[in-house]
Amino acid sequence: MTTYITSEGAANLKKELEFLWSEERPKIVDNVHEAAKNGDRSENGDYIYGKRKLREIDRRIRYITKQLATIQVVRKKPTDRNRIYFSAFVKLRNMENEKIMTFRLVGIDETNPEKRWINFESPLSKSLLGKSASDIIELTTANTVGIITDGITFSCTMDGGTTDHAYPRRSDPKYNAFNLGITTFTTDTFTVNVGVSTIVNYNVSNASYTPSTGQLTLNIGAHSLKSGVTTTVQSADYSPVTGIMTVTIANHEFSAGERVKFDTESLRFSCTYGNGIHTFTSATSNAVNVQSGAEAGNQKTPNGATYVPSSGLLTLSFASAHGMSTNDTITLDNDSIIFTCDADNHQTTHPYPRSTDPIAGVTTAVTVTSTTAFTINVGQSVGSNSTKAYPRVNDYAHNRWLPISNVTTNSFEVQVLGPNGYPSTDISPHTWVDAVGDMKKGGESIKIATNSLVFTCDMDNHASEHAYPRTTDPYYDTSIPIVSTTSDTITVNVGISSIVYHTPTDATYNPANGDLVVTIGSHKLMVGKNVKIETDSLGFTCDKDDNTVTKYYPRKDKDPAYNTSVAVGATTLNTVTLQIGAQAGGLVAPLQMEFLASILENSTT
Repeated sequence: MTTYITSEGAANLKKELEFLWSEERPKIVDNVHEAAKNGDRSENGDYIYGKRKLREIDRRIRYITKQLATIQVVRKKPTDRNRIYFSAFVKLRNMENEKIMTFRLVGIDETNPEKRWINFESPLSKSLLGKSASDIIELTTANTVGIITDGITFSCTMDGGTTDHAYPRRSDPKYNAFNLGITTFTTDTFTVNVGVSTIVNYNVSNASYTPSTGQLTLNIGAHSLKSGVTTTVQSADYSPVTGIMTVTIANHEFSAGERVKFDTESLRFSCTYGNGIHTFTSATSNAVNVQSGAEAGNQKTPNGATYVPSSGLLTLSFASAHGMSTNDTITLDNDSIIFTCDADNHQTTHPYPRSTDPIAGVTTAVTVTSTTAFTINVGQSVGSNSTKAYPRVNDYAHNRWLPISNVTTNSFEVQVLGPNGYPSTDISPHTWVDAVGDMKKGGESIKIATNSLVFTCDMDNHASEHAYPRTTDPYYDTSIPIVSTTSDTITVNVGISSIVYHTPTDATYNPANGDLVVTIGSHKLMVGKNVKIETDSLGFTCDKDDNTVTKYYPRKDKDPAYNTSVAVGATTLNTVTLQIGAQAGGLVAPLQMEFLASILENSTT
């Protein structure tokens, strides 16, 4: 199908392409290179954003380049200027209310809903083409229409009508559909069928949450919702550049939008990570120390180097004759030869040899020489042709439900690199080996309306109510796969609570230094971690009144430890020491503390 564009539209595309290629892309590439120098990329926001932005730019460049190569530029106006033609501005008057609207018929790359520049292939455009002034256009049930992307704005009862939602979105069934049949119409309305909503609302009569497992069970009465199934992957193809993994399961009956989760290290691939291309960038002065031969005692500075990971051969080249012979020996200064590597797309530099490399500090014989170069064997890359299990605990896909797309009878795709879209640091080819675990298909998904579930919690002895999910919760405004069902309940996993509770069995407080030593049994708390003591949760007596009255700690708005995270100052196998403040002018003898249903809360801060 031929695609058309106006001459000014084509000029704008060329201008955008030139800007992206010569200005925007080089700027982002420089930003990514700088960000890559700042440590762990998985925690580097500038690097992650830069890589995502770079991929967006490259996709746009590819699209514009393809369009400019195939699109037909309409430069000439038609001979009959009294009829509506491509690129024309058209004024339409509603005969019912006399309202006048102006449209322009343009190519798909020029559409602009705000300006009312509409695609000339849309139903309205097709009904206008060739018409002249005073012609009447009438909508009937024989007509078809389309809705411009995000052209209609609604509010919805799912969030109490608090936010606006644009329709149709790219994910909607009738997105980019310009053949919607008109079913009924009046003088000022018409009706089209855009599909039945797949959303069904359920009222929750009861709910329970298990913090240690993350399981949330909802009682919703009789329902037909289904949980997931478990199956085994037959093969998989992974592209580390795009992050797309194509999974093969014969006659799987999965559908686009459903979710899957892989058992930890259940898929195995072989890869040549470490066999990538290494590019020399620089070397420190006098990096080569000659140990034996005619040049013994001299130092030399390479001006080039190549490394072959599969053979372990490192060839050093020099600006002039080096005077070395076969079997002469050398050592290399640590971190003296600088390379980039295609394992990370040459984004960062890597010094060699590192102190952990086999060649570090070792006298090595020259194997092959030429006038200005010689070769030594520094050992094969440890990553060569190894088999690795996936997903590992640090991988994005670990213990995560992944939406599937591009479904065929025997395969589907999942994106395993995460929402930021930055490529894997291991971009070597991955070859399927086998599956040693299962893949779970998520059941039908649900979304829990914000603040729709109300709980009490033993953190405050059920004294107050708490709404869930809050905007800060992991599964706020997120579809959650059903993991199990009964006739009237469904269970979803909303994440394990990061809060760990400890019940003290004993404690001593020293008013002179402010140390509170709490016995809580076996624990994993470390110095520097923080804990919080629940309000009035610790009961004790004090010899100030001969231990006649029970007091509670920490008191609201009185004690320094009230509603505050307190750092762990010291630990033993079964105790923690907290600094809660000395008691000025107080007793120097430790308090005798008797705990009454006390709870110590461990926070992750």
